Amino acid sequence: FGRGKAVVDHPGNTKFRRLVDVYMRKYLEAERLEKTCIAEAIVQMIKESNGRFLKKEPGSNWEEVDGPEARKKVAHAFRNRRQLR
Repeated sequence: FGRGKAVVDHPGNTKFRRLVDVYMRKYLEAERLEKTCIAEAIVQMIKESNGRFLKKEPGSNWEEVDGPEARKKVAHAFRNRRQLR
């Protein structure tokens, strides 16, 4: 969950944004519970491809976040990407 060009351009983050774009229509048409399931599915796809959801802690290194925080990140990405369209 960092900022800056290096973070935005990281191949894992690019793949993550592509997944969000692929599932965008389904997410927008989904009810609340379905949206949670879609977000969880994306988290699992990333993890199954050896990806991780990391957060930069102030004054320390990157740390992996837990499942609920990763799902929140996915939901946030859907909201942000929707506003860009």
